[in-house]
Amino acid sequence: MYHGVRSFMPRNLFKSRRLVLATAAIGVLSGSAGATNKPLRRGLPDPTDPGTSLACVEQAVAELLAVPEMTPAELSLRIEMGEPLTLFDVRQPDEYAQSRLPNATLLTPETPVRAVLKQLRSRQPDAKFVFYCSVGWRSGRLVQEIRQATRRMAGPPVFNLRGGIFRWYDEDRELEFGPDASGVHPFNRNWGTLLSRLD
Repeated sequence: MYHGVRSFMPRNLFKSRRLVLATAAIGVLSGSAGATNKPLRRGLPDPTDPGTSLACVEQAVAELLAVPEMTPAELSLRIEMGEPLTLFDVRQPDEYAQSRLPNATLLTPETPVRAVLKQLRSRQPDAKFVFYCSVGWRSGRLVQEIRQATRRMAGPPVFNLRGGIFRWYDEDRELEFGPDASGVHPFNRNWGTLLSRLD
């Protein structure tokens, strides 16, 4: 599924030693969604704390949301084996326009669960669905909502990508970049410090 996709990174993209990446959750950082910024106070580590790593955030997301996860290594292996998978990018359009996992479909965090379920049912019947965002918070919340909405019936197999696009990128895995991409994301300095890969 990923064969033949070319990664493109603008040459002048990484002039400094420190990458600055976008929000892990637009609502968390902007305060635009009250329901979204509460969990930051209840357990997501502060990215401005020098002791916070991406692994710390991944662990917090796993504990707070308790949803099925798939690591980037697992996802890569399943793709290579030709397993039927559908990827959903749970970020904002400007984030998706910068970079995304190849063949991922944009699904903004505000998309109602009913609309998401309708999309899932219209896909390949035996497919697994993998959702990702920057670090796994927004996508994990959506996976949690899907599981809650389908708890009385056999819901589709849904997974949160552990560590999101940040972990995928840190592990040097392939990304698609938009034609006007200025980097991996429309950036936020605080969350960008969670990246370990520097180009």
